[in-house]
Amino acid sequence: MIHKITSLTTFQNMEFSEKFLEWVESRSSTYKNGISVMGSNIRFFLNKEEPLFLIFDEFHLKDIDNAPSRYAKWKVFCVGISNLKGHFQIIYLKTMTSGHEQIGSLAIKVGVKNATDLIKANGVLYSRLAGAVADKCASNGDAIDFLKSQGLPVIYDLRHLVDKLNSLGHVDFILGHLLQHSFSKSTYMDKIKSIKTVVERTVPQQLQARYENELSAIQYFLRNIFKTFPERIESVNSELFESMGSSIGGTLYDAASEAFQKYKELENVEEAIIFMATLTTVVIQKKHKNLVDVYNLLEDQGPNDRGEKRHHSNAGLDGPSRRGSNEISWESPGFIQ
Repeated sequence: MIHKITSLTTFQNMEFSEKFLEWVESRSSTYKNGISVMGSNIRFFLNKEEPLFLIFDEFHLKDIDNAPSRYAKWKVFCVGISNLKGHFQIIYLKTMTSGHEQIGSLAIKVGVKNATDLIKANGVLYSRLAGAVADKCASNGDAIDFLKSQGLPVIYDLRHLVDKLNSLGHVDFILGHLLQHSFSKSTYMDKIKSIKTVVERTVPQQLQARYENELSAIQYFLRNIFKTFPERIESVNSELFESMGSSIGGTLYDAASEAFQKYKELENVEEAIIFMATLTTVVIQKKHKNLVDVYNLLEDQGPNDRGEKRHHSNAGLDGPSRRGSNEISWESPGFIQ
């Protein structure tokens, strides 16, 4: 299946190492269900002593040109792990067409649980996991309840929260103001209490319970952080993940539209699911590499938290490192032991 992807126009100027191609193919048993687990991506955070959170969302693709109409519509459900600055790695995905299967609440819960178990297997990373950020829509409800049962509060993704409140005729400034500021261990409770006062005075009565629930989630999220981490932390940023979703969707659309025209065997829905899951894995790893390149360059502008320069020889990523203008080689994709 991988040769179908590497021959597409989207990838025509890239060379992939045999090691990476073997890594992609090694997941073929799960691709038939549209699933890919990229556990070694979490190595990106191993040497960073900072708070982490899960982040998950469903990205909707435009209807794929040239695909049979009954399954031209596709979705990608992604679970990532992020730090508070918004640097993240996707570690689980499910790619599916609504013409074959819906990505419903059960599938979302399974994906979130699998990602959580993956992190839990590494005690160091799990000890840094403060909670999660997600759209609190009905389809995410079971996953949110599962996380809460694990002692992991879920904060409403700010972009989705603003959109939801807009749909209810309310413009939010309060929670946006709160989440975009730094927090101090000694004063964060005072800040939350002062925000509650603002809510009582300014928010319509019918929305106050929604705000109270969200403030409670933020409070427990910060409490988990300050159990382990220093006196002050930066704001919670999930914006990059949402932007990444749009970028992934655009690249998948272009590549898949060409593939459905080029490969008639993709008219079989099972073959199409395997292809799209494989394609999504390749696209995500490529985009992760681009993000890490930028991150490393920014880190080089000054010392990191330990006062040292980052070492680029092993970024801890299941992704490519550029050797030449058009060549991409891929680091060892092994899972954390």
